[in-house]
Amino acid sequence: MEESSYYPQQLHRQQQMPPTIPPHRIRSSSSPHLLMSPLPLNHNSFPPSSTRSSQNRIYPPLHPLTQPLFHPYSIPLHQNRQVRRYKTIKRLVQIPHGKLVLDCPVPIQYLERVPLRDPKEFSMMRYTAITCDPNEFQQKKYTLRQEIMNRETEIAICITMYNEDEILLSRTLHGIMKNLTQMTKRYRSRIWGEHTWEKVVICIIADGREKIHSRVLDMLSVLGVYQEGIAKSTVNENPVHAHLYEYTSQLSLTPDLTYKGAINDIVPAQIIFCLKEKNQRKINSHRWFFQAICPILKPNVCILMDVGTRPGPHSIYKLWLPFEKYRDIGGACGEVRAMTGKGGIYLINPLVAAQNFEYKISNILDKPLESVLGYIQVLPGAFSAYRYIAIQNDLAGEGPLKKYFLGDTSSANVSEGIFEANMYLAEDRILCYELVAKAKSQWRLYYVSGAFGETDVPFSVAEFISQRRRWLNVLIICLFLIAMGNRPQGSQGSYGLIMVFFSLLMIYVIFSSVWIVYIGISTELSKPQEVSSLLSNGPFRDIIVSMASTLGVFVLSGIIFFDPWHMLTSFLQYFLLTPSYINILNTYAFCNTHDVSWGTKDIFENVPYLGHVETKADETTAEIVLPEQKDVGYLYEESFRNLQKKSSKKAKKFIDAKTRQEDYYRNFRTRLVVCWIFTNLILVILVGTLDNLGKLGSFDDRTNMGHPLLTLSNEPNVDPPVTYESPEFWERVFSITFLVLLGGVFAGLTIGLMGLDQTNLHVLIQSGSPSERENAKKVLALLERGKHWVLVTLLLSNVIVNETLPILLDGVLGGGWQAVVISTALIVIFGEVIPQSICVRHGLAIGAKTAWAVLILMYIMYPIAYPTALLLDFFLGESHGTVYKKAGLKSLVSLHQAVHPSDVDALTADEVTIIGAVLDLKSKPVSFIMTPMNDVFTLSTEDIMDEELVDKILTAGYSRIPVHTPEDKENFIGMLLTKRLITYDPEDALPLKQLPLNTLPETCPDTSCLDILNFFQEGKSHMAIVSSNPGSSSGALGVITLEDVIEELIGEEIIDETDVYVDVRNKIRVVRRQMMSKRNTYLTARKKITPNDKSVEKSTYGAI
Repeated sequence: MEESSYYPQQLHRQQQMPPTIPPHRIRSSSSPHLLMSPLPLNHNSFPPSSTRSSQNRIYPPLHPLTQPLFHPYSIPLHQNRQVRRYKTIKRLVQIPHGKLVLDCPVPIQYLERVPLRDPKEFSMMRYTAITCDPNEFQQKKYTLRQEIMNRETEIAICITMYNEDEILLSRTLHGIMKNLTQMTKRYRSRIWGEHTWEKVVICIIADGREKIHSRVLDMLSVLGVYQEGIAKSTVNENPVHAHLYEYTSQLSLTPDLTYKGAINDIVPAQIIFCLKEKNQRKINSHRWFFQAICPILKPNVCILMDVGTRPGPHSIYKLWLPFEKYRDIGGACGEVRAMTGKGGIYLINPLVAAQNFEYKISNILDKPLESVLGYIQVLPGAFSAYRYIAIQNDLAGEGPLKKYFLGDTSSANVSEGIFEANMYLAEDRILCYELVAKAKSQWRLYYVSGAFGETDVPFSVAEFISQRRRWLNVLIICLFLIAMGNRPQGSQGSYGLIMVFFSLLMIYVIFSSVWIVYIGISTELSKPQEVSSLLSNGPFRDIIVSMASTLGVFVLSGIIFFDPWHMLTSFLQYFLLTPSYINILNTYAFCNTHDVSWGTKDIFENVPYLGHVETKADETTAEIVLPEQKDVGYLYEESFRNLQKKSSKKAKKFIDAKTRQEDYYRNFRTRLVVCWIFTNLILVILVGTLDNLGKLGSFDDRTNMGHPLLTLSNEPNVDPPVTYESPEFWERVFSITFLVLLGGVFAGLTIGLMGLDQTNLHVLIQSGSPSERENAKKVLALLERGKHWVLVTLLLSNVIVNETLPILLDGVLGGGWQAVVISTALIVIFGEVIPQSICVRHGLAIGAKTAWAVLILMYIMYPIAYPTALLLDFFLGESHGTVYKKAGLKSLVSLHQAVHPSDVDALTADEVTIIGAVLDLKSKPVSFIMTPMNDVFTLSTEDIMDEELVDKILTAGYSRIPVHTPEDKENFIGMLLTKRLITYDPEDALPLKQLPLNTLPETCPDTSCLDILNFFQEGKSHMAIVSSNPGSSSGALGVITLEDVIEELIGEEIIDETDVYVDVRNKIRVVRRQMMSKRNTYLTARKKITPNDKSVEKSTYGAI
C-alpha cells in the first residue's frame, strides 16, 4: 500500500528557518478567553537582554537538536481534551483505495532524547484511519508496519484500557519494556537475544475516544506514539471506527513519570495504539486485537493484559516458555498478585487484605490443581496468554473466537439475550472453556507459578461490589431492598454498615467456635480415655477436626509454596469479610442482572469532531488540513509540561445533579422501608419474648381479668452494706477513687481533644514551636483515624465509669439517697469540672501524652464504638476541621493585624492589605483595572522610526507600545518593545512595519485578574489588549499589563522613574521630591569615585 508523508523531509533545515507567528489568533493556555494576534517574530534578530522591565525576555536562537524549542504561544489545557487551535495548512496526499494512511515525522524535541533517528521506523509515526469493522481489516487491504518490513512476530501483547490515567498505563508499559530488556540478554536463545524487540509488538487498545484520559494522550505523545491534529472523523463520508497509530518508541515512563531511555538499558519497543472512536466494551477491544491486528502480525503467542497490571521481572519470558516447550498448551496464565504497597501499607484496608488473601489462596490451591487437570476455569484477563492458532476458528467459521465474540454487542448481527449479556461480563471464562472444548483438538491450559503480574484491587466498597457483581453474576431483607433500589456509589454508607455488621457477627461466630472447641477439648481430656479414642467422639470430631483441617489447609499450602505471609497479614480480614462475600456480593449480583455495564470509574465526555477527508476527482488524492511541523513540536512540548504537572488523584468525582437527586430519593426510600420493617420486627420479638417468659399472663387473664401487662414475681435480693473494718470496704473505696479519676481523664480528654481543630493542628505542625509540632502530629494522627470514633470511645468509656460508680457506692453506703448524692458530687467536681478546666487550657499537651492510651482504648471499644462512629459519619458527615472561604480568610487576617508597632510577629497593615488583595484577585475582571484605550500611547505600522518618533517614544516612557494598522486604530497586530531601540539607528528612518514586533494577545473584559496573571507568568507577553470581541479587528477597550495586575495584587500603586501619572484613569500626576528619612535611607544619593577622580551622583527619589 502506498503511504503519504505530508511533512518536508528536511527536518533540520526547516527548524533552522526563522520562526514566525502564523497569521491567525491562537488561544492561550491560561485562559480560554486569551487570544494571540498575528505578527512576525524573528528570534535571531536581537541578542538576549538583561534590561529590567515588565517585558518578557528575548530568547536566543536555538539549535534544533540541543535546546528545547521556544514557542511564543501555547495550547489550552483542559481535563477533557478539546480540539486545539494551531496553524494548519492544506496538503495534497495520496489516498489509495480511499484509505487515509499518513507517515508523520516525529517532533524534533523527541529525537533530541533518543539515540536512533535515521531509519524511517524511528523518524516517522504512521497513522491509519480505519473505516471498516475489525473482521474486515485484512480484506479491505489495511496493513501494519510489521508486514511492510517483513518482520516475524513471536509475541503480541494486548493492553486494553478504558478511562484509566497515565499512571496505570506507565506502570504496565514500563514493566513490559523492562521485560524486553531482560529478554534481549538471553543470547543463547534461538529466538531471543539482541533483536528481541523486533519480535514483540505491544498493542494498546483504548475503548472510546470520549472515554480516554487526556493525560494518557499526553504520555503517548511524549513517547512519540500519538500526535494531535492528525486524526479525522470521516473519510469519503465513511465514519472512522478506529484510529491506528504505529511507532517504535525508544523512551519509557516509570509510574512516577520519570524518563528512561537507552542509557537505562531501555530497548526500542514496537507500539500500536488503537484508539476506538466509540466505547464498545472490552470484548470489542479484543475483537480489534484478534480479528484486525493479529491476522496481519500472525504471532505465535498472544498475551492479554489489563492496564495497570505490572508484569514482574522475566514474567513475560516465563509465560511464553511453556508454549515453546509443550506444543499442546493452548493457553496459560501467571500469578495475579494484589498490590499491597510499600511495606504492605495497603493491607491496613480490610478490603485490600481480604482480596490479597483470596488471590493467594486461588494461586496456591485452585490454579495448580486445575493446571494438573488441564483445564483452568479462568485465565485472568489481567495477565494471561493464548496460542494464536489454538483460538482461531476453523474453515467453517466455528471455534473459540466465534463463541467468545458473541458477547460483542457492537455487531449488528448479534442479538444478545439477558442471560448471554450477564454471562459475557466475565468473558475470560468463555474463552477458556471453548479453547479446551475445541473440536478435533486436544489443547490444555497451564499455570505458570513463576510468572506474575501485580494489579491494583478496589479500595472502596462501591468499586468492590461493582466489580464482583460482574464476577458473580437479616439484614438479608434490607440487603435485598438496598440491592434492588440503590447504586453502590450512592449507598456506600449502607453497604459499609452492613459489611461491618456481618464482620461483627463473624467475630461472634469465631468466638463461639473457639469457646466450643475449648470446652470440647477440656471435657474430653478430663475423661479417663486415650487421645486416639477422641476421634471416635462425634461432637469432638465434627467440630474440632473439621475446623483444624479447614484452617490447616490454608497454612500447610502456604508453607509448601514457601509463601505463608498472607496468613499473617490478610487471613483475619478475609475471615471477617467472608459473610459479606457470601451475602452482599451474591445478593447484589442477582438483584442487578439487568445491568450489563462494565466500567466502575467516572468517564470524560464531549467528543470533538476531527474533520473529514474527501478524495478529488481522480479518487487517488485528497486535500487534508494538517498542522505544520513546528506546531507538532509545540504540541509535544505542551504534552511534556502537562505530564510534569501533578494530577489531582484525590479530586472528587463528578456526579451530576440528577444522579445525586436520584441517589438521595433512593436512599430515603430504602431507609424508610428498612426502619418500618425493623420497628415491626422489634415489636414482634418483644411481644413474642415476653409471652414466652410468661410476663403477659394467659390469654384469659389478658382478655377477661385485666391482668397487668408485666408481672414481676421475683423480689430482688439486697446485699447488706460492708463494714468499715473489712478489706472489701477499702477495696471498694480504692475502686471508687480510681473510677472517679478515670472518669475525669475521659471527660477531660473528650473536651480537650474535641476542642482541637484539625486545621489549627496543621498550622501548628508547620509553624509552631518544636514541642507544639510534636504534640500536634500525635494528636492529628489520632484524630485522622476518625474524630467521631475518638468521641464515641471516650463518651462510652466515661458512661461506663459513671454508671459503675453508683453501684460500688451502693455497696459501701447500703443504698439510698446517700449513694446518689455522693456519686453525683464526685462525678461533677472531680470527674467533670476540674479535668475539663485543665484540658481546655492544656488540651494539646495532654492529648499528645495520652494519644497512645486513647488509641488502645479505641480498639478495645472497636466492636461498639466504630459502627456508631460510622453512623455519625453517615448522618452528620466526617469532620475535617474548619475550612475558611475567601471572605472568612480576609476577616481572619484582619483580626491578626498588629495593634502595637513593636509586635513583630503580628501582621502589618501593608501585609493585611496585600493578603486581602490576593484573595480578591480571582473575582476582579481585567476591565476593572485596565487602562482605557483613549489613554493608551499607540503607534501605526506606517509611522517612520526617525529621531523625532524615537524622542516621542522615550518621552512617553512606556516599555511596550501597541501597534495598529493605519486604516483602523482598533486593529492591533503586535507591540513594539522600547528596549529594542537600543540596536536601531534612527537615521535609517524605516517604517514601523519593517521592524520586528512581538505578540500582543487579546482577552475578554470579564477575564479575571488571576487568569491574566497566570498567562503573563508563562513569559509569552506582559501586555494584552482587552477587547469586547477578541479575535476580530475591532472592539478594543483598553490595555492590561503585568504592572497593573501587580498593583492590584499588592493593593498599592507602583511608580517607576518615567511614570507621569499615578492613576491614568483619574489623571493623578506623580509628585516627585527629594526625601531623607528612615524609610528611604537606603535610597539616599551616594557618590562613587571614578578612576578619573570624578564623582558621579545617582538620582535620589523618595515617597510619592
